[in-house]
Amino acid sequence: MLDANQQWSLPAAAIACKELASMQPYWIDEPTHPDDILGHRQLAAEIAPLRIALGEHVPNRVVFKNYLKTGCVSFRSRIARVSEDSANSYGQPLGTKI
Repeated sequence: MLDANQQWSLPAAAIACKELASMQPYWIDEPTHPDDILGHRQLAAEIAPLRIALGEHVPNRVVFKNYLKTGCVSFRSRIARVSEDSANSYGQPLGTKI
C-alpha cells in the first residue's frame, strides 16, 4: 500500500501511479482530492490494474455511494461506514483497509 494522502493533482496522480506501478503496490491510497469522483474514475481507468483505496476523507455516505456507482474504488477504510451489502449492491465488493 502506498498512501499519497490527497497530495497529487489528477495529472500528477496519473504520472506518479504509473511510475509506482513497477513496485506492484496492492493499492494507492487517496491519490487525489476525495471530492473528485470523476477524477478518480478517470485515474482508475488510466492506471488499471493498479487499484485505488480511499475512505477516511470522503465526507459522507452520499459521496461514497457515488464512488461505488463509478466503480473506481477497490478498498475503503473502516471509517467510511458503508456496509458490504451496500457496496455489493453496486456490483463492487470492497476490501477494507485498516
